[in-house]
Amino acid sequence: IAVATCPCPQTALLRFFGYLQHTNRVPVGVSLETVAFMIRDDVGTLVEAYATWLQQDRTCKFSTIANYLNGLVCACPAIELWTFAAPVLLWC
Repeated sequence: IAVATCPCPQTALLRFFGYLQHTNRVPVGVSLETVAFMIRDDVGTLVEAYATWLQQDRTCKFSTIANYLNGLVCACPAIELWTFAAPVLLWC
Protein backbone atom coordinates (compact mmCIF):
# COMPACT_ATOMS: atom_id res chain seq x y z
CA ILE A 1 0.00 0.00 0.00
CA ALA A 2 2.77 2.45 0.87
CA VAL A 3 4.45 1.99 -2.50
CA ALA A 4 1.20 2.66 -4.36
CA THR A 5 0.36 5.63 -2.14
CA CYS A 6 3.78 7.31 -2.25
CA PRO A 7 5.73 5.94 -5.17
CA CYS A 8 8.61 8.37 -4.90
CA PRO A 9 8.86 10.92 -2.10
CA GLN A 10 12.46 11.60 -3.15
CA THR A 11 11.22 12.94 -6.48
CA ALA A 12 8.68 15.13 -4.67
CA LEU A 13 11.48 16.57 -2.52
CA LEU A 14 13.66 17.22 -5.55
CA ARG A 15 10.77 18.98 -7.32
CA PHE A 16 10.11 21.13 -4.26
CA PHE A 17 13.78 22.01 -3.81
CA GLY A 18 13.99 22.80 -7.53
CA TYR A 19 11.01 25.13 -7.18
CA LEU A 20 12.69 26.92 -4.27
CA GLN A 21 15.87 27.43 -6.28
CA HIS A 22 14.07 28.36 -9.52
CA THR A 23 11.94 31.02 -7.82
CA ASN A 24 14.72 32.24 -5.49
CA ARG A 25 12.68 31.35 -2.40
CA VAL A 26 15.36 29.49 -0.48
CA PRO A 27 15.29 31.10 2.97
CA VAL A 28 18.44 32.96 4.02
CA GLY A 29 20.90 30.72 5.80
CA VAL A 30 19.28 27.49 4.58
CA SER A 31 21.09 24.73 2.74
CA LEU A 32 19.05 22.47 0.51
CA GLU A 33 21.81 19.90 0.79
CA THR A 34 20.22 18.59 3.99
CA VAL A 35 16.71 17.27 4.36
CA ALA A 36 16.55 18.81 7.84
CA PHE A 37 15.27 21.90 6.01
CA MET A 38 11.87 20.18 5.84
CA ILE A 39 11.27 20.42 9.61
CA ARG A 40 11.45 24.23 9.75
CA ASP A 41 8.56 26.16 11.25
CA ASP A 42 7.88 28.04 8.01
CA VAL A 43 7.92 25.07 5.64
CA GLY A 44 4.10 25.09 5.48
CA THR A 45 4.13 28.61 4.06
CA LEU A 46 6.70 27.59 1.45
CA VAL A 47 4.70 24.49 0.47
CA GLU A 48 1.55 26.59 0.15
CA ALA A 49 3.38 28.99 -2.18
CA TYR A 50 4.65 25.94 -4.11
CA ALA A 51 1.09 24.64 -4.59
CA THR A 52 -0.06 28.09 -5.77
CA TRP A 53 2.88 28.28 -8.19
CA LEU A 54 2.08 24.82 -9.58
CA GLN A 55 -1.52 25.87 -10.16
CA GLN A 56 -1.02 29.38 -11.52
CA ASP A 57 2.37 29.40 -13.23
CA ARG A 58 2.74 25.76 -14.26
CA THR A 59 -1.02 25.22 -14.85
CA CYS A 60 -0.92 21.80 -13.20
CA LYS A 61 -4.15 19.94 -12.58
CA PHE A 62 -5.34 19.65 -8.99
CA SER A 63 -4.71 15.91 -9.08
CA THR A 64 -1.07 16.54 -10.03
CA ILE A 65 -0.66 19.11 -7.27
CA ALA A 66 -2.22 16.69 -4.78
CA ASN A 67 0.19 13.94 -5.85
CA TYR A 68 3.22 16.24 -5.51
CA LEU A 69 2.14 17.40 -2.06
CA ASN A 70 1.34 13.84 -1.01
CA GLY A 71 4.91 12.91 -1.93
CA LEU A 72 6.20 15.67 0.35
CA VAL A 73 3.99 14.49 3.19
CA CYS A 74 5.15 10.91 2.72
CA ALA A 75 8.78 12.03 2.93
CA CYS A 76 8.32 13.92 6.21
CA PRO A 77 8.18 10.97 8.66
CA ALA A 78 11.40 9.59 7.21
CA ILE A 79 13.03 13.02 7.40
CA GLU A 80 11.96 13.52 10.99
CA LEU A 81 13.15 10.05 11.98
CA TRP A 82 16.48 10.52 10.21
CA THR A 83 17.00 14.00 11.64
CA PHE A 84 16.34 13.06 15.24
CA ALA A 85 17.40 9.40 15.33
CA ALA A 86 20.59 9.55 13.24
CA PRO A 87 22.66 11.42 15.86
CA VAL A 88 21.51 8.98 18.53
CA LEU A 89 22.25 6.00 16.33
CA LEU A 90 25.68 7.37 15.47
CA TRP A 91 26.39 7.87 19.17
CA CYS A 92 25.82 4.17 20.00
